[in-house]
Amino acid sequence: MLNDVQGYQYTPEISGVLSNKGSPIENQLVNLSVGLSVSGKSLDFSTITNSDGRFYFSPVFEEKEQVNIPLIEHYVTIVLTANLDSDNTVIIWEGSYDGYEIEKYLIDNMSNLICDITNPLRYFAFSIDEDQSDDYYVNSQCDLFGYVDSDLYGN
Repeated sequence: MLNDVQGYQYTPEISGVLSNKGSPIENQLVNLSVGLSVSGKSLDFSTITNSDGRFYFSPVFEEKEQVNIPLIEHYVTIVLTANLDSDNTVIIWEGSYDGYEIEKYLIDNMSNLICDITNPLRYFAFSIDEDQSDDYYVNSQCDLFGYVDSDLYGN
């Protein structure tokens, strides 16, 4: 008997630039944490920005036997940060989505994250259905696009 082993993709390709008032920040550690609600585990990765302030993460995949558990929602939380010092953390991306289908807003925004550390933290609401309801929220200091609503975080 053969097991039906397939995989899950949790993130798209992630690429971006960190800057300070337009000047690239080089040699900066950038952390990616992918939280999986069903298993309660977190997959953690890190990279360093290059001389142009660019960072990159390959898509995060996991090969495993697919198990369908009815009535249990599967959430994936993506947290992308840069700790500038002990008192200053840049929130590049902080958000969750349900299921294992990566929506267009994730692919489009995460492929070109432009983040100036002087930007205030904002929330962005993205809709994935035709009635433009606020389905998914992302907190970020980056310049995101394709959202239906945005404001300063905490407002």
